Amino acid sequence: MKLKIASFNIKNDEKANKEKNANILINIIKKEKIDILGTQELTKEYEETLKKKLPDYKFYGKYRYGNGIFSKFKYNENNIIITNKKVRFNKTIWLPWLANNFKDLKNSIIKKSITPRIVTMITISDKDLGKIIVFNTHLDYKIHSIKKRQLEKLEKIIFKYKKRYPTILTGDFNMNEEDLDFKKFVLNLEEKGIKKIKIRNNTYISPNGKKNTIDHIFIPSNWKIIESGVIDNENISDHRPIYVLIDIEKKIQENKYAQIIRKAFKIK
Repeated sequence: MKLKIASFNIKNDEKANKEKNANILINIIKKEKIDILGTQELTKEYEETLKKKLPDYKFYGKYRYGNGIFSKFKYNENNIIITNKKVRFNKTIWLPWLANNFKDLKNSIIKKSITPRIVTMITISDKDLGKIIVFNTHLDYKIHSIKKRQLEKLEKIIFKYKKRYPTILTGDFNMNEEDLDFKKFVLNLEEKGIKKIKIRNNTYISPNGKKNTIDHIFIPSNWKIIESGVIDNENISDHRPIYVLIDIEKKIQENKYAQIIRKAFKIK
């Protein structure tokens, strides 16, 4: 069975035509037949437009500042996971986001990176796929010491839940493959049976034109990869959507009575 997973920082841009951009993203999701999409920088207005035109998909995750008085706040973004699979559980977890020393705290304020950072988590329960856990996140974009602490917390969260089901991780990590702390994070996940997908194209273009690969997808090491890469974003974001298409063996679901009979008669 084929499963397409993607990650996309849609760019929180006040000057952009949100409805036009949302419609382009809707077309991408439908055309590419994406099953699981981890988003970053999604705002309330953008989300509502997507929901109206994607009736076959559900949206999971809370906003970093909540849905109440700050719901219209410019930086009240979320890391919503959009999927056409059945979800039995979802949760939003906050990561460390305040610097633990004065110098970095000051820089965080000056560089306007001082915002809460979150991880969205869902548990998929599919008759063909079985149960799968998906995490989606967006790390600090300026202060390295904060990103390091966020990676450490993210790793603990993943290892806590990974014992139960196969694990997928998507996100904008604001760290490339050469970063030493990110390398350590990747190696630690690999030791636990979670591998990073190789994306050979750049995924982000900075305002000064510098190209980088800071968006990543991780999947179980034993999953078969058919293809991976980037998707044309039609200039709606400074990031490019990344994806991986995998082939998973169908899970044969036995009902509890069949299990009892097999056990009683020692049928293998």
